[in-house]
Amino acid sequence: MKLSIYTNIPTPNQLDFFKALADNFFDLQVIYYAYREPNRYWKLHPKVVGYKVVVVKDSILVKPILKKYISFHFSWSIFRIAWNDESPIIIVGGAYNTPNTIIAAIIGKIRRKKVAFFGERLYDTKNIFHYFLKKLHCCQ
Repeated sequence: MKLSIYTNIPTPNQLDFFKALADNFFDLQVIYYAYREPNRYWKLHPKVVGYKVVVVKDSILVKPILKKYISFHFSWSIFRIAWNDESPIIIVGGAYNTPNTIIAAIIGKIRRKKVAFFGERLYDTKNIFHYFLKKLHCCQ
């Protein structure tokens, strides 16, 4: 079965987890929004054998925003990638309030895919972005 995961950057534990998913359960595709965030200093290369990796490039319009909001990502190619994604299940994660994540989740719902959110709760999530995603019934 095919599975696509949309997330901001490769992290050491994610690479191991994704490899295990691909080796044992899924025909996996991972879409990263960047190779790394400005405040992350590990040097990881996500192109591992066993699953497909796509790294999108942020629009030039995002560069000034990234100076204030490190995990803010928007790529024009996310529309094409999400729309053409053949996986019946997609998982979005990394940062639920970044445009790439929101776009991938909305397109997934429009295309009648099963959409789930994966992330770590860092603070109280009673905010407008979480409310919006719950209203879409895609990330409960």
